[in-house]
Amino acid sequence: MKVIKYIFALVISLSFSLNSYATTTLITLPWGEASGGFGTSIMYNSDYDSNLKIFDAVVAHSKAGEQRLYFSSAYLGDNNVCSYETSYPTSTTLVFNGQAVKMSRWCRKFGDANKYFYSYTPETERGHRYVVNLFRTSVSPVSVKLDNDLLSLPAIGFTRIWNSAGGNAI
Repeated sequence: MKVIKYIFALVISLSFSLNSYATTTLITLPWGEASGGFGTSIMYNSDYDSNLKIFDAVVAHSKAGEQRLYFSSAYLGDNNVCSYETSYPTSTTLVFNGQAVKMSRWCRKFGDANKYFYSYTPETERGHRYVVNLFRTSVSPVSVKLDNDLLSLPAIGFTRIWNSAGGNAI
C-alpha cells in the first residue's frame, strides 16, 4: 500500500514539474503545393512563444546529387531562428512518429534577405530510409517533434512527389 502512495505522489509531482505546451497548426499545404511543387509546409504557433513559425519538408538533391528529404524551420516575422550561416552541420534529434532520428542541422540564410532559418536532413542513411518509408507508407499525418512543438505533416501525396523528383543524379 505504501508503494502505491509513493507512486501516486511521484506521478502527481511529475505532472506539475513537466512542461506541456500546445502547438496550434494554422495552415497546412499538402505535398506538391509548397517549395516549387516538391514539398509540404505548415504554419503554426505555440502557447509559449508569440512568433508564427513555418516548418517545411521538401524533396531535393544534395550537393552530391542524391535525392534527399530536407526539413526547415523558420519564423514568419522578422525574427531569426539562428544567427549566422554555417558551413558544417551540428547534430540534433527530431522525433518522427515516436522514433528519434539523428539529424544534421545547418543555419541558412534566406536568399538576399538578412534572415536565417534551420535546415535539417537525416544524418544517417538508416535514418533517411526510415523517414522516407514513414512518409511513403503512412495514411495519416506524420507526427514530428521539434523542440517543444508537436507537428503533423501530411503524408498523402509524398510518394508521388518522391517518385517524380528524378532520383539520384547519374
